[in-house]
Amino acid sequence: MVIAAPAAAAAADQWTTHWPQVVGYCLRVSCATPVIGPCLGMLGVGFASSLAGQASQHARKLCEVGGNPLRPSWWQPMPVEEAVLDSVLGIIIFKV
Repeated sequence: MVIAAPAAAAAADQWTTHWPQVVGYCLRVSCATPVIGPCLGMLGVGFASSLAGQASQHARKLCEVGGNPLRPSWWQPMPVEEAVLDSVLGIIIFKV
């Protein structure tokens, strides 16, 4: 299942990038608030990148090792350093 890890990452990224737009709409962020919109977008991209990295790692682990993804002990938290790295790289790549 070579496609499982990229598919999980893409699904997590697409699902997560929608929510900052919804929050911005609910907060009525517009051109009159020029700082809040980009900040909210940057936070959304960083969170989506971090979640996509974690989903990709766990999908790859599931394919390699096997296991039941519904068992709580199977899903382990991502190290903070990797989450920060995924967030920063996601923001940089998005801006480039």
